[in-house]
Amino acid sequence: MNKDVKQFDDNFWKHIGHVFENEIRALLLSITRGKLARSPVSGPAAKYHKKLAWASASFAYMADIALGSYGGALKMKEKLSGRYADILSWMFLAAAILRRFEAEGRKKEDLPFFEWAMQHSFYRIQTAFDEIYDEITIPGFSWVFRGPVAMWSRLNRIGKKPSDKIGHKVAQAMQQTGEQRDRLTNGIYIPENREEALGRYEHTMKLVEESYPIYKKLYKATKTGEIPKTHVLKQLDAALEKEIITNEEAEMVQKTEEARFDAILVDEFTLEEYDRGIAPAPPSDGLKNPDKDTVVL
Repeated sequence: MNKDVKQFDDNFWKHIGHVFENEIRALLLSITRGKLARSPVSGPAAKYHKKLAWASASFAYMADIALGSYGGALKMKEKLSGRYADILSWMFLAAAILRRFEAEGRKKEDLPFFEWAMQHSFYRIQTAFDEIYDEITIPGFSWVFRGPVAMWSRLNRIGKKPSDKIGHKVAQAMQQTGEQRDRLTNGIYIPENREEALGRYEHTMKLVEESYPIYKKLYKATKTGEIPKTHVLKQLDAALEKEIITNEEAEMVQKTEEARFDAILVDEFTLEEYDRGIAPAPPSDGLKNPDKDTVVL
């Protein structure tokens, strides 16, 4: 615009050099799985800091490729640009998780939550990269990204879904009252009213924890053959007869089982209630009921 060709050339070649640096950095970090990157911390978070550097380098290079290929038309490629936004968003969330883990003192009991969250973040990043490689259009080079690059990405993944084992640890920790759960639920409204679903769940969880030693007695008695292997409520009479548990403990188990059953109940509607308008009516131009006893949703 200023007719300064020399300054244009200087800036243009600096930008080309920047793109080339991004490419080399992304390639080296990909080959080494981020091990060449530096981590500002040690411990279990270090490998994720390095992996985040790897994801960031790959994102920077692919962003250069997209801008060079589409220019301003990238705004019209909403699905493609949305996948770039997914990567950027999940990198931001991963950085926030890393920051919180360090700020709260790397608590050992938080490790399953930390691992699950980080692995899920990188899995979502990997998914978005794979979709970009499959869909991006680069004149003369689309086959490179849809072929060799996509194959390498799937073989050398930034992340995969968290394992069921980690998910199980997270689920167990969330179902135990105490300091850790209080920290995780800080600021969340937890009602005490048992008429509310969350209130029923909280009440049930406390009863389950209180009655755990009783259930443990019944389990041991079942393993030794002292009482029959059946539903816990059907074991109570035999357990009382053999003095494995007391009357108070039997009442506690009954109370816990009632609360457990109440907590898992779901809403249900009869056909008459549906016809009275409890459930939304189908659109006027939709299917008509073939007979009055059939509900068509």
